[in-house]
Amino acid sequence: MIPVRKTPIAGSLGALLAILCAGCGGRSMPKPSPIPAHLFVTNSGDDTISNFVIDSQTGTLTPAGTPIPVMPAHVPGAMALVNNSLLLVANQGSNNTSVYKFEAGSGTLTAASGSPFSDSGGMHMGIAVHPSNKFVYITSTPVGVITLQLDLATGALSAVPGSPFGFSDDSNPTLDVAGKYLYTTGFRTIRVNSVDSTTGALTPIQGSPFPFVFNNMTGMTFHPSGKFLYGVEDGYLNLHTYDVNSSTGVLQEAQGSPTLQTAVDPWNIVVEPHGKFAFTPNTSRGTVATWQIDPVAGTLRWVGEVRAGTVPIYITLDATGTFVYVANYRSSNVSAYKIDAATGALSPVAGSPFAVGSFPAGVIASHSLGGL
Repeated sequence: MIPVRKTPIAGSLGALLAILCAGCGGRSMPKPSPIPAHLFVTNSGDDTISNFVIDSQTGTLTPAGTPIPVMPAHVPGAMALVNNSLLLVANQGSNNTSVYKFEAGSGTLTAASGSPFSDSGGMHMGIAVHPSNKFVYITSTPVGVITLQLDLATGALSAVPGSPFGFSDDSNPTLDVAGKYLYTTGFRTIRVNSVDSTTGALTPIQGSPFPFVFNNMTGMTFHPSGKFLYGVEDGYLNLHTYDVNSSTGVLQEAQGSPTLQTAVDPWNIVVEPHGKFAFTPNTSRGTVATWQIDPVAGTLRWVGEVRAGTVPIYITLDATGTFVYVANYRSSNVSAYKIDAATGALSPVAGSPFAVGSFPAGVIASHSLGGL
């Protein structure tokens, strides 16, 4: 047998490892602490953004400094968080979009160079980001759907050729799970456009728009499976469930839809990541409702409600689907709740509600980052 001879390099590495491990006593090095998630709230009355650290165990909110101004933009509203690193803010009053770089480690927001970005004008009411993170869709009254290309490195926004698309009353932009179709609401209709994956351009699909009976929908969201689309009508007590054809984008109202719950006036809707429960803020009642989702039909069944602040409108979940946060427009605070994973029931978080700026008009949470 030929003996294996250690090379000088191998011997040097062995000596180095021995030095590094001296005194370890068999103990592993401690892991860095996880980086917490943050909650952002746009305050339309005083043109600021509130920034909170989310306690991952309790859901409580701790201010991460004082609210930052969005001037020269005005009336910040809907938000989108891209790649956990860029915060996009649709400004209703100044008809433009602010972009902030989010540093998860420090929790700070810094305006991107060139922000706010002007485009085709109009009141920027809703915002959605394509799953590829390349395109941004903003519903702007009375302009239509403004389509922008996003530079992930700088945060810069530039118009896609042909933008704006759609109709003057388009609102509530919502992309399907795969990013093949963009859904918007209009007067008694849901419009569906196919998305060009290369350019971001929009083209109406066959059969669009899809009508519904009553008035305007004020919020839409997809089930995590992508099989169902939910829409709510504030003032009409209706929650709609649509079956979604993932190949064509076509909608068909599910059997048993709409769900009618007396005296509930939902303005918006979110679904937790497991797809078992949905939650709606109810504006005039000042409550947040829990709805159980039928795993086969996708339809909604009333579970119950808890108190919120005055005129709760905007709602979000933390990334884990453990906590619900609701921005109360008139009482200028955020109500926080923990979700019972088995029943969907909501329990107020200690310290809730948490004060924010004047007239909160949007709320969104970042992702936490685990230790290495």
